[in-house]
Amino acid sequence: KTGLILTAGKENVAPVIYLEDFYAELQHGRSFADVLTEIRDIYKEHAHMPVAAEDILNVDVKDKVFAVLVDKVRNTENLENLVYKDVGSGLALTYRVQVTEVMPDGGQGTVGISKGMAMTRDLDVDTIHEMAIDSLRRDPIEFRPMEEIMNEFLQGVSVNNVEFNENMEVNKDEVMFVLSNQSRFYGASLFFYPGVKETIENILGEGYFVLPSSKHELIIIPESRGVSPEELSNMVKEVNESQVDSVDQISDTAYFYDPKIKELMPVAEMDVQKVPEIDSPQMTM
Repeated sequence: KTGLILTAGKENVAPVIYLEDFYAELQHGRSFADVLTEIRDIYKEHAHMPVAAEDILNVDVKDKVFAVLVDKVRNTENLENLVYKDVGSGLALTYRVQVTEVMPDGGQGTVGISKGMAMTRDLDVDTIHEMAIDSLRRDPIEFRPMEEIMNEFLQGVSVNNVEFNENMEVNKDEVMFVLSNQSRFYGASLFFYPGVKETIENILGEGYFVLPSSKHELIIIPESRGVSPEELSNMVKEVNESQVDSVDQISDTAYFYDPKIKELMPVAEMDVQKVPEIDSPQMTM
């Protein structure tokens, strides 16, 4: 399922609104304004419902943990209280758990895993991270051309997804690819799951740029299709300012995965001489 999480910024518990039924209603003629109004009303009804701390602590977290990719500087205050894993380049993974069974009126919700919650359950960050990795059994990685995803959205037709592995075939002429999970729910974090960076390198046959489209997906651009580092970061910043809600933003920085050292770095730290000068691709989200 595709879930929409709406928060007021620092709330630790957030309702999840699933979108499949709304999409079906749009396909049958319901107006977009009516759908947005109902989503707003659902959020207002469930956003501030109290959830007792003892209820959250009693939730069975098995099969319910997922990771969220965040920028460390932007989330300095939150990271003081949350369990997180430093993944380099100024980025970190925090973790959330679904707490549907304790939400009032049977609502859908998630809560960030705090250091206190982890201590109470005797869980360390490595164990929590392994729980998040295990979620791939239920919500596999999706790596597809941007154009294919946009056509699917416009036509309202789902495409059978090809299993993500180094042997999958892609059109090497594509400019942009999207990395997420099949639910498009906090899928940007998958980049830092074991073997994912290297598998993308093997699929593309080269290094690549990583644009943090949102916490739900990353845009991957093969190095041979790239533009200048400054232009890429400007592209990310402009999209964040105009199209991405602040709670879903990761950073204003573009990154580069260097296949020689197998590491991700901000584009400002790469050798600008190696970036080819070609026309800039158009980024749509």
